[in-house]
Amino acid sequence: MRTLLKDLFFDAQDFLDEGETALAIKTYQVALEKAKKDDAEEFLALTFLGMSFDQADDEKKATECFKKSQQLAAKVFGEKSIEFASALSNEAMTYSNRDRHRQAEPLLDRAASILRSLGMPKQSKRAKEVEGSEVEVYSNAANCKAHLGKMPDSIELFTLALQTAKVTLPKNHPMRLRAAMDLSVVLGAAGESTRALECGLEAIGAIANEDSDPLLAFSMVFEAFTQATGFAESLEVESKSSSKSSKRDKAAVSNIVPLFPKETASSRSETQKESCAAYQLKISLKRVKPLVWRRIVILSSLSLAELHYLIQEAMGWEDSHLHEFRIGNSRFGDRKQMDDVKNERTLNLADFNLQVGSKFEYLYDFGDDWHHVIEVEKRLSRAEFEAGEIFVTGKGACPPEDCGGPFGFMHLLEALGDPDARENLPEWLEKYDPKQLPDCFPVKKTKKSAKATSQPSHS
Repeated sequence: MRTLLKDLFFDAQDFLDEGETALAIKTYQVALEKAKKDDAEEFLALTFLGMSFDQADDEKKATECFKKSQQLAAKVFGEKSIEFASALSNEAMTYSNRDRHRQAEPLLDRAASILRSLGMPKQSKRAKEVEGSEVEVYSNAANCKAHLGKMPDSIELFTLALQTAKVTLPKNHPMRLRAAMDLSVVLGAAGESTRALECGLEAIGAIANEDSDPLLAFSMVFEAFTQATGFAESLEVESKSSSKSSKRDKAAVSNIVPLFPKETASSRSETQKESCAAYQLKISLKRVKPLVWRRIVILSSLSLAELHYLIQEAMGWEDSHLHEFRIGNSRFGDRKQMDDVKNERTLNLADFNLQVGSKFEYLYDFGDDWHHVIEVEKRLSRAEFEAGEIFVTGKGACPPEDCGGPFGFMHLLEALGDPDARENLPEWLEKYDPKQLPDCFPVKKTKKSAKATSQPSHS
């Protein structure tokens, strides 16, 4: 693959990791435009674009991409290829992640059948590539069967996933550990407790015996165990409510095997009263006049690290300096850059039990000292979050980076309002608009422009 495409894919993945799904989608769209047509490049670009649409909960565009990738895979690789099976699996997961397992089942059956016809992959070459496509297809199919109550089929498919993982992936690869944990879960659900225990212990033993960082090994085991526990809970709840027909919640989606516990309609309404899916936050910059503030809506499941990226985008900062959160008597930040703070990636916003009126601080640039006060204005349900925008509104442009802090910024604003002083400012400041919000916020129409757009056009 050309370096240009690789760079675009890496950039898009960084955006996804930072919660900037819209930017990731735009980047993958650029990659699709630049990809070689009728080639593996175009196939990968379509696949990643579909996954990012799926993560943005745009099912229609996601399935469109995956159907196009199936057509392309059939043309370039053939209908008996791993790529074609993977494309079928991707479309199926847009349905399975939304609890439409019966709609997903035929696609996953076909995908698994293709892999079976290809036989077990050879160990020598594939073991170094660390792709995992076959493992993912088998795991997706097994997951679907489990949710439909077809445990023997699920066990067979998870067994194939684990066997394939042992051949194609290193011992300490997360996907291999996950396949073992999932097989352990379905074996336990089917009453085969001895095999379930053996499978789980084998996976943990493989990680423990690897020459890797013990802390990293422990975190991998813990993450796989947590995800497998969620999978087990979802199967348990589904089995209890299988006789009832109820509409499911829309959960955050991806093409990874879904792990969210399922709820009946009655239990869901009770849970929503007690829990909070999202917060409406007001972020105000201290010590500056006129006021500079932003209003955003963020999921309570996101970490402080993810909130940091959203604050940077909402304010208009360039993320070129250190930062930290101050909540109660604790300080949180990036442990890779500061060793005297708690890890901002380990806690979600929900862990702080924030209430309406709760406040905490965010400090950016320890030289200029930009202090932000973050106030919880509302606690929102999942439906309310999905009905609105992430970036709601705000006031005042972001100060330029390295302008001397609040005092330097207010001095700059005075200079911009003085024609004589403005002539002595650097050229890059000539276009600075003190009222301009970042591009992530929706453009507000004035009464005049709104009236103009409502008039019929004449040609």
